[in-house]
Amino acid sequence: MREEPRILRNKHQPLPILVVDDEHDHALFIQETLLETKIPLRVQLVESGEEAIAYLSGQGRFADRAAHPFPLLVLLDLRMPGIGGFGVLRWLCAHSELKESLDIIALSAIQSSKEIDVVYELGAHYFWAKSDCAALKDQVCRVHESWIEDIEHMPDSGDSPFRTESEGSEAAMPQTR
Repeated sequence: MREEPRILRNKHQPLPILVVDDEHDHALFIQETLLETKIPLRVQLVESGEEAIAYLSGQGRFADRAAHPFPLLVLLDLRMPGIGGFGVLRWLCAHSELKESLDIIALSAIQSSKEIDVVYELGAHYFWAKSDCAALKDQVCRVHESWIEDIEHMPDSGDSPFRTESEGSEAAMPQTR
């Protein structure tokens, strides 16, 4: 039986974020920007759409969910060699069980209104122009606040609507993302 994504159970656990960007320096800059939010984060970096798909599906070197936790937030560069961000979004459309548990921020230096429309049609929740660090921090803070609300509204019994590695596939994933 395939392990299901491990999702956070309490608001003190670091928010897992996956940054997908083929420009390593830019990915590190995004990571530094995220860490300035003072929110407890666990940022993972991958450099291609192919790696993003492997990470999200828990395949290959990303199979260990303790080392590579399933993210609640994906920052996805749209323009990369090979499978770019649009390809990852299309792949996620075919894997709705994963897509429904993610917040996706599409990243691009190009701000074409047609491109932005396509990004939203494919399921991204936000679009971020790479040059606007303040907007990225704000969006990450909004996602974090939404996640905290979800955690705080969990039943007091300790039951969680989120699947963990040890629970079966019949457990429900949150549908509100």
